[in-house]
Amino acid sequence: MTIGWITIARGVVLGGMAVAFLVTTAIELRKAHRDSGFAPAERSIGDRGVRVLLQNHAAPQPVPTYTQDISVVALQPSELVTPDDDSIEKRLTLKTGSRLRVLPDSDGLVLISSEWPSEKRWPVTRIWLQPLRTEPAAPPPPTSGNKLSLRDLRTFEAADKGSVFAIDFNRQRRSYRGNLEIRLHSPRALIAVNHLPLEAYVEGVVGVEMKPGWYLEALKSQAIVSRSYAFERSLRARAKPDQAWDITDTATSDQEYRGTLRVTASVRRAVLETRGVVTLAGPRDVNLFAPYFCASSGGWTAASDTVEPGGTDFSRRVPLGTTVMRPVEDPACEPAARALGLTNTHLRSEVTVSAKEIGLVVGKIIQPTGKMMGYVQRVEVGRRRPPPDSRVETVVVTHTPGEREEISAHIFRMGLEPVLRASGDGRTSLRSTRWSDDSPKRVQVNDRVSYRFTSYGYGHGVGMSQISAWWLARQGLNAKAILGRFYGGSQLQLRALW
Repeated sequence: MTIGWITIARGVVLGGMAVAFLVTTAIELRKAHRDSGFAPAERSIGDRGVRVLLQNHAAPQPVPTYTQDISVVALQPSELVTPDDDSIEKRLTLKTGSRLRVLPDSDGLVLISSEWPSEKRWPVTRIWLQPLRTEPAAPPPPTSGNKLSLRDLRTFEAADKGSVFAIDFNRQRRSYRGNLEIRLHSPRALIAVNHLPLEAYVEGVVGVEMKPGWYLEALKSQAIVSRSYAFERSLRARAKPDQAWDITDTATSDQEYRGTLRVTASVRRAVLETRGVVTLAGPRDVNLFAPYFCASSGGWTAASDTVEPGGTDFSRRVPLGTTVMRPVEDPACEPAARALGLTNTHLRSEVTVSAKEIGLVVGKIIQPTGKMMGYVQRVEVGRRRPPPDSRVETVVVTHTPGEREEISAHIFRMGLEPVLRASGDGRTSLRSTRWSDDSPKRVQVNDRVSYRFTSYGYGHGVGMSQISAWWLARQGLNAKAILGRFYGGSQLQLRALW
């Protein structure tokens, strides 16, 4: 009896300590938000989580599907269930370190693990891998005893907030928090979707989109921008019942996410001190918008219309390209590039592209129209924005037999990247659409007609310039002031929604 009372008393004390810790943390967080100038929400909505498409990085270029199998490693005790059948028979467990192979099949999914004496064939379209111990804890099973209690995968994660699973991409392994959904995309292909709390996702973005060792206020700026982008995109995706994910894990489509890679103490602090804070283009919560960002503006940011023509906030009432993501001067860019030793990559750079390579890119762009690409005869600027931004909006490519193709400069730049990387000669990209007046310049390289592009900045140029954020943080500006430089000044509202 004495031991029992001691155990109860100890539990009460530990429980009280835990509550006190949570209350203290909440108070400190509110104080950090107030000190940083973040406004409270009209009403707290809670962390609704996010669904991230984990692309197949075993291919030369990331692709959405896995055409052979998905190889998964359980990093803590986990279970496999399926929302297609909540009977207790459709539940398998995996020990820490267990390997799981999932293969597509015409009748469903094939599951293979050394934990089981034989492969399992489930006539289902999707399976969930989730940790056994979770926060919040799982509800008790139904009283019938032969059914499982299934929850929204975005609303919980492992109790220790640690990695739950890893996916092997050839010789590369990536570890992830949250839960994993594997879906049958076709009889020969699968897709993988990581469901996790939004704050956990933001931790996985900040350290790969920005160097973890950079100044704290720069990291906090990145956390706010990445959270806002993911939250807005997730709300739009949920309006589409058949959409299986909210965003992808690559910067070419959304923003870079590599699970728990580069999640340092500084990154965790930046995310915690900005918890729930998002960008608004007006006074109401529905004015939420998805802020773009780039590595370097080159001295002037670009309007969001260059990337997303006609883009608006979530309410669809505020045009972003003329308000919070309009072109602005960025005097911090040049000193940042010089201080970081990045003048040849993030300030001014040159790349030479052969006429043949340009033909390959343009041919792929016009292919959906049914047109055929001939030999490239001339490449020139079509439309250019007025000074001082002066970014190129369209590129005109003339090819045999006298056809003229005018295409978006942004699409042209993005299309060039995989072609240049595949060349193996060190060229990686045409770094921006802010070109010199004489670009593209026709030149001869090894008796081949080529075009030389001189560009300023790195990336599409819209929104926050990351190296500029580093410089401004170095100068003592906080995250609110940094973001105000890039997103409309007084028009920008920062609000903690949870």
